Amino acid sequence: SGRAGSAIKQPDEGEYLNPAISPDGARVAVNAMDRQTGNWDVWIVDAARGVPTKLTSDDAIDSDAVWSPEGKEVVFSSTRGGHLGLYRQAIDGAGSAEPIYVSKSAQILTATDWTPDGKFIVFAETSPASIWLLTLASDRKPTSLLNGWNPRVSPDGQWIAYGSPEAGMGTMEIYVQRFPGLGSKQ
Repeated sequence: SGRAGSAIKQPDEGEYLNPAISPDGARVAVNAMDRQTGNWDVWIVDAARGVPTKLTSDDAIDSDAVWSPEGKEVVFSSTRGGHLGLYRQAIDGAGSAEPIYVSKSAQILTATDWTPDGKFIVFAETSPASIWLLTLASDRKPTSLLNGWNPRVSPDGQWIAYGSPEAGMGTMEIYVQRFPGLGSKQ
C-alpha cells in the first residue's frame, strides 16, 4: 500500500543499526551497543512490545544478523578470535554461538541472506568485494559466486539481487541473476 508500518522505538542511549525482520514479522534482529560494556552485540527486539533482549555477549563485536528460514536461529558477523567470522546462534539463547566460517584476510565480512531452503548462507567479503555461498553441510566450504555487494536471495530461492559498480563511473547498480546457477544478468 505504500504506507509506513509500525516503528520500533530507538533505545534512550544509542541506536539500533542494520535491522533484520524475522520470517514471522514478530521480531527484529539489530546491532546495538551495550551501555555497560560499550561493545556492539546482536539484540532481538519484540516488534509488538518494543522490548529488546541481548542475544550475544562476547567481548568481540557481533553484528549484522540474518534469520534462518524458520526463524529459530540467526547467523551474524563477529570479530571473535581476532578474525572476522560468521557464527550461528539459536534465538532462545540455548548453547553457544557456533563458528561456521572464519576468514583470515577479510576486512569486511557480512552475512546478507539465508537461502529459503535453509542449506546456504550468502555473504559478502572484501578483498575485493565479492559474493560467496557457504554450504551449511558438514564440509562448510564457501564458493565464490561473483563480484558485488549486498546480495539478497528471492523468497522462492530462484534469483539473487546484488549491487555492483561494474558498469563504471563509480555508481552502484542493481543486478538480478538466476540462482544458484548464475544465468544472464538483468
